[in-house]
Amino acid sequence: MDGTSSRDNFKLTNDEELNFFRKYISNPLIQEFVEGDEYCVDILNDFEGNPIVIVPRLKLEINAGNTIEGKVIKNRLIIDTIKNLCEKIKLVGAINIDCIVKNNEVFVIEINARFAEGFPMTYKSGANYQMYLYKLLIGEEVKYSEEYKDNVVVSRYFEFINISDMKHN
Repeated sequence: MDGTSSRDNFKLTNDEELNFFRKYISNPLIQEFVEGDEYCVDILNDFEGNPIVIVPRLKLEINAGNTIEGKVIKNRLIIDTIKNLCEKIKLVGAINIDCIVKNNEVFVIEINARFAEGFPMTYKSGANYQMYLYKLLIGEEVKYSEEYKDNVVVSRYFEFINISDMKHN
């Protein structure tokens, strides 16, 4: 499965559309559409795959698949669901999991073995991934922690600059 920034994502409503897109997209991922609150969960696991920190971020504004504004929420349902999943699949290092929460149920829609593009939002909540990583690398034991702020809203922006006035060599 391939993809980036929600490119080639389509909501299909009937079999005719499904058959068309199966021909149009060479390596499709087909999954049930679930409407609800979308979260990106930033996770750091130790070298045995045990969670060290789990930070859910509600996606408040999305542009081309990228989170522009998010809110860190210590949602017990999400944290417990993701903690249980991590303990079962034993992934190592930085992970981000996208999920939808609907009617008190968590639907995992994507798992990525990397820092999410919106990770700075998690960092701004006080989750000190750098310290945890350093301690892991020097062989210190690191216990699970939820030492980060709750209900932190973070927004990012893009700045436009005029390069036509700059001299180029």
